[in-house]
Amino acid sequence: MSVETSEVQGVASESAPKDGKRAEASETRTFAKTKHEKREGRVRIAKSAAAWVMAIFYLFPVYWMVCTAFKTQKETFVQPPHLIPQNPTLDSFRVAFSDNFGIWKALGNSAIIAAGCLVLTLLFAIPAAYAIARMRSAVTTGMLILLSVVQLLPAIAISIPMFVLSVKREWLTPSPRSSWRT
Repeated sequence: MSVETSEVQGVASESAPKDGKRAEASETRTFAKTKHEKREGRVRIAKSAAAWVMAIFYLFPVYWMVCTAFKTQKETFVQPPHLIPQNPTLDSFRVAFSDNFGIWKALGNSAIIAAGCLVLTLLFAIPAAYAIARMRSAVTTGMLILLSVVQLLPAIAISIPMFVLSVKREWLTPSPRSSWRT
């Protein structure tokens, strides 16, 4: 609570009637906003508007993907495109989950890989987290900061240099038919 707010509440409580009756509406005081408060309100509105625009910008591809899943093949390629499916259908899902594309095998493989990664990560992460929590020092703090900074990098920014390093160290050898050379 700021000083100004507490003073306003103190004045209001002193002017309240002693017999417990509620004050009339005519005694209610309104205070004008200062220029700083008005500016803060406009800044807050501008930030909210910018956040909504960014959210719409980033979520529109997801919306388009979901809407396209419910369109017919003809409606998918119509010009100009429809933002809302005119004749929603589940045919795309029936075709995708049929045995023609092998999606069930792919989902099973993905589940096996995800479970394996989870187990290996927990196998290494739990003892490491315990050791870092028990031995706080400048070294462990530096390691945590380094780990946080590394996680900020996108995976593709790391994968290209790793690929080049792997080729130069001859961990990966190109096939005789490939077109890339170092």
